[in-house]
Formats: sequence, structure tokens, C-alpha cells
Amino acid sequence: IPLGFYWERGVTSLKEHAFIRALWDRVGYRIRDRCVVLRGNFDQSGRKGKFWRYDPLNKSLILSCVDMTNELLPNYVAKIREFRPNFIQAYPSVIAILARFMKKNSVKPFPSVEALLCGSENLYPWQRELLEEVFQCKVYTWYGHRERTALAGECEKSTYYHIQPEYGIMELINKHENAVTNKDELGEIVATGFNNFICPFIRYRTMDLAILSNAKCKCGRDYVLLSKTEGKLQYFFVDKTGSLITSFYSDEGPQSLADKIEAYQYVQNKPGKVLLNICAKSEFSNSEIGSVKRTFLDFYPRFDIEVEFVDQIPRTESGKFKFLVQKLPIEFGDFAQRK
Repeated sequence: IPLGFYWERGVTSLKEHAFIRALWDRVGYRIRDRCVVLRGNFDQSGRKGKFWRYDPLNKSLILSCVDMTNELLPNYVAKIREFRPNFIQAYPSVIAILARFMKKNSVKPFPSVEALLCGSENLYPWQRELLEEVFQCKVYTWYGHRERTALAGECEKSTYYHIQPEYGIMELINKHENAVTNKDELGEIVATGFNNFICPFIRYRTMDLAILSNAKCKCGRDYVLLSKTEGKLQYFFVDKTGSLITSFYSDEGPQSLADKIEAYQYVQNKPGKVLLNICAKSEFSNSEIGSVKRTFLDFYPRFDIEVEFVDQIPRTESGKFKFLVQKLPIEFGDFAQRK
């Protein structure tokens, strides 16, 4: 059963809004700026065939995440260009759809866009590279979650995640539940939030994993830094020994054939066995299927992999793509670094 909790009406959301805007300020965002939103919060009522709506209070053009078909994407591009946004706020998996379309069709970037604000999902290296190439602007990301107990964001000088001490106390613990202190050590995020006194979370185990950094950022802010976030435990594979292995490298195979792939998703039901579902734009040859499998096994030798072709990849209710559907129960104590 999903965890239910309360926010303080008229307080918690406003505090969240203020903290997020303070993070975005690092890449030049101001309250008066125009923003395109691709984050699944499109009001479906009264649409009458429209894929967008305008929010005058926040000067935002909100676009549907679920109507991004090849037929409609030219309309998305035209609408964004007409709106002339300063920023685009999006789920990484969703904005990547638009970026692939623009790259394939040699669509020029939007000259008014100063930065992309990518949150609520892991931002993978291939996504950052693609977005920077297509949009020719800064790509900014941050870590947070719906329980609102911890917040960490990049800055104008680096891609380190700066933990925000005013927002809450963030700890990293290892699989023995001891504090992580070593550089590049992976830990689970445990957090105590300061912004919800109606339903406080105290030393809340998030099941999100991150890697500590002992570096000092060139921006001069004296914050504790994370070198990267690894996502939730459910974004990890379970190998034949029962150990958890990060799925971070699983995109290497599909991305080598990105021009032929509409979307893809890994599914795991048994330890050491993975199914890769591919929604293809064009037919794959046997050698291309073999190449995808070999690349996966180069990174994950303790696995068997099968590839199936499907008509579509389902999205979550908020419009996100899940790159991994993990159906096995897993615990952080089972984690093993990739060898």
C-alpha cells in the first residue's frame, strides 16, 4: 500500500516553491521568466483536443506529456517557438523524446531558452549529452522527492549536488546503517525535513542511493556535496548471486541504436534474468539484436538477457517513462558495486 501523508495547507507547498526557485536562480531563473513545462501536470479536463494550456500566474506554457507522437511533435516545436520561453522545466525522459525528434529532423534550437530544468528523475549522461547538443544551453538538475525531506541541486559551476541544510538534514548510511564518510562511497539517503510540521518525517529512509564527495565546489558555497545520485533501490538489477547492481550502464546498448528506437524498458522478474522491451521505429536485424545483448553483457556478465519488440512502452500516471520495472523485493544490504 503506498504511503500516505499530509502537508500543511498554504505552507508546505509555498516553502517548496521558494526553495526550488532558489535553486533555479543559480542558472539565471527569475520569477518573471517564461517557462515551458513538460512534467505530467497537464490538466486533462476540458482539453477539447489541445495538447497545451497556459498558466498566466506562473507565466508557464504547460504541455501534455502523453500526446508526444511523431504526428504532434512538430506542433510542440511550433508552440514552444511561438511562446519564446526562457526556460524549459521537464522530466528528463520526456524532454529526451522532443530532443530526439529535433535531432532527427534537424530542428534548430530555441534561441530564447537559457537552460533546461530537469528534475524528478535521474538525469543519465546520455540524456545530458543529447539535450546539450540539441538545445545548445545549460542542463540543470536537482534531487528531491515528494515527501520533501531533502533537497540538493547543481550550481552554475559544476554538476555536484549541493545538499541544502536549510531544507532538512540529509544523511548517507551504508548497508551496516553506519554513516558514510569516505569519498565516492555509496549510501542510502536518510533525511529529516524542516518544512512540514503537520506530518514530519524524522530520519526517514528514502531508499534513494547517492555517492558522497569530499570535494569543494568552485562556486564557493560551503555545502556537503554528492557526486551523483543513483536513484531508488527499485532502479537496480539483481544478479545471479542475489546482489544488487546499478542499472546506470544499461542504456549503452539501446543508445547505440537510438535512431531506430522509440522507447525501451527493462523488466526483471527473476535474479540474473532481464527482459528488454523495445518499441522500435524500424525493424532490427539479427546482428543489431545481438549487438544490444553483447553490449549489455559486457557491463553485466552475471545476467541473461532477452529482447522483445512491443507496440508501446507504458508510462506512469504522471507521464514518465520507467527505464526499469523491478519486480523483485530488494534491500540495500544486498548492494554490490559493479565489477
